[in-house]
Amino acid sequence: ENVQKLGGFVKCSEDRKWGELALSLGFASKSGSASALRGHYERILYPFDVVRRLNFIPSHYIFVY
Repeated sequence: ENVQKLGGFVKCSEDRKWGELALSLGFASKSGSASALRGHYERILYPFDVVRRLNFIPSHYIFVY
């Protein structure tokens, strides 16, 4: 959700917003946290977002915790 507010994965990466995002989420340092956050998002959440945007997953199958 926070990444989407900043324009999505590609925009967040192009504008180098990962450090800002890491700080807003409460991480202590900007640089190390930013690259870790980007890497985890890219590997785990970005593929899910792409599939969801292409409407391959009906919204009633998406669980929010």
